[in-house]
Amino acid sequence: MGAVRTVRDPSGRAVRKHVSAKPGSEVVEELRALQRRIGEGLLPQDGNATVLTLFERRSQDVMRHHVESSTSANYVSITRIHIRPHVGHKKLADLKVNGVGQLLSIKFDRGLAAPTVRRIRRALAQCLDQGIR
Repeated sequence: MGAVRTVRDPSGRAVRKHVSAKPGSEVVEELRALQRRIGEGLLPQDGNATVLTLFERRSQDVMRHHVESSTSANYVSITRIHIRPHVGHKKLADLKVNGVGQLLSIKFDRGLAAPTVRRIRRALAQCLDQGIR
């Protein structure tokens, strides 16, 4: 049996993906394959990944290398204030179009400006697009 740390959960604890097989050599092969997939930016397909997990992974692994620090800070702020409370806890498999539509509708109802709601939508869309890859 072996394990690989994938990301951290909202409380800061390491989330591990476990692999087991009968011979030890098969465990090593499966762990290496899992590490390769994680290195390529693919989340383990265990069905338990949440929207917040995907955002944290994108923020830690992708954003800090490709955008200015102010852009990254804005992205993290939008995630923390607007996305995390409404859809952060949802499993990726359970996130539906109407859930995103409800989030944006709530933001408009609370009086947020159209450009802010567009930024929320753009951040969510970019993260989900990255997660698909």
